[in-house]
Amino acid sequence: MENYEKFVLEQTKIPQNVVYEIYEVLIDKQSNNIPLNQIERDIYLICNYEGEINNGGFDQFFFNGYNVNLYNGEFVKLTKEALLKIKAYKNAEFIDTAMNIVGESKTGAETDEQAEQLNELDNLFYEYPEDLSQLQLNYMIEHINA
Repeated sequence: MENYEKFVLEQTKIPQNVVYEIYEVLIDKQSNNIPLNQIERDIYLICNYEGEINNGGFDQFFFNGYNVNLYNGEFVKLTKEALLKIKAYKNAEFIDTAMNIVGESKTGAETDEQAEQLNELDNLFYEYPEDLSQLQLNYMIEHINA
């Protein structure tokens, strides 16, 4: 029964909110200074990405990430890498587009034009061209032993 967890994840239709339940566990681990492994960090970053954009768009994603110095300010690069790992290619493109809009800014949009462009990108994100929860579940199943 050593692969029981993998069997259950592969054979069961898991509610998508399980990803956010896992995210809450990862938040607790980090707040207790327990390091996350690579897979956990990827899930953490993607959930953070999705949550920030749903709450305030790409502008908030940048502002909050840099404000709390998430992963020493490397959160944008690491989030894009995590999105590529789960095969969320459109969302990785969104990050590239957002970075092209804000450039080196550590606060998000600095001009009305940038804010408008990020808002348009937010709207593309809100169309959910990829099922991030399912892609994350697939990634976790693939790396269940980690």
